[in-house]
Amino acid sequence: MRLRNNLALLCLVLVTAGCTPDSGGPSSWPDLVRSAREHAERLDRDPVIAVVDSGVEATHPALRQQVVQAWSAPGLPDGRSPHGTQIAGLIAGRPHGEFSGGLVERARLLDVRVLDDTGQAGPGAVAEGIDWAVAADAAYIVTSFGTERDDPALRAAVARAVGAGVVVVAAAGNGFGSFDFYPAAYPGVVAVTAHDGHGKRLALANGKAADLAAPGNDLLAPIPGGRYQTINGTSAAAAVAAGVIAACRDAGTPPDPAGLGTVSFPEGDVPALECQQGKE
Repeated sequence: MRLRNNLALLCLVLVTAGCTPDSGGPSSWPDLVRSAREHAERLDRDPVIAVVDSGVEATHPALRQQVVQAWSAPGLPDGRSPHGTQIAGLIAGRPHGEFSGGLVERARLLDVRVLDDTGQAGPGAVAEGIDWAVAADAAYIVTSFGTERDDPALRAAVARAVGAGVVVVAAAGNGFGSFDFYPAAYPGVVAVTAHDGHGKRLALANGKAADLAAPGNDLLAPIPGGRYQTINGTSAAAAVAAGVIAACRDAGTPPDPAGLGTVSFPEGDVPALECQQGKE
């Protein structure tokens, strides 16, 4: 089963320097930031994370020197939505002003712009962006958007990324009911849904085939123009998961998946993202 396979991956990436899951309930955003930063200090190398989204304002005070390469899908208009900058900030933003910073400040970001200024993209452009990220040596790819339509080109690009050893993290989607959401629903992808600040399902967060749940409620993040704004939903949760996984990934003995805390969804319980401080 896909869920079991991805839980094995998650257990492997969440075990580092004593990093263990905690069955006492889902970790909050501040808890995960603190734990991820502690573990990021022990990384042998700076993780390369591709933000496949609407583009990143690399000149934002919280993101200066974080973006090392950028690519845009052909034909995109000049304008961009703030979404990509928010996702990048949650993952790797530096503290500035009212913003306390993201999860992995030492991450090197690849800015892969595939969404237009309205947040729309053709699956072919997304597939091309994923291929570019793989060629640029991304270790992680995060897509905080998706579609309910299974597209062959997108499926193939994700398969190539997963086959190359890239950890692909994707939002499970927001909406009424239970639905397949791509690329989160593709084999090998870590599909992320969202919980609120109380460890409960975030309203409208899709839990179908989700591999884990992460905080996704009112997270402050950078937006273009040097400003900040809160972001909600599984898109925010996917960014959180990508940052935590990148910070905590290392070799080790995987813990029992049954030890993970869970969040209740109509589709069933979903393991909660954890990266607790462990014993040295």
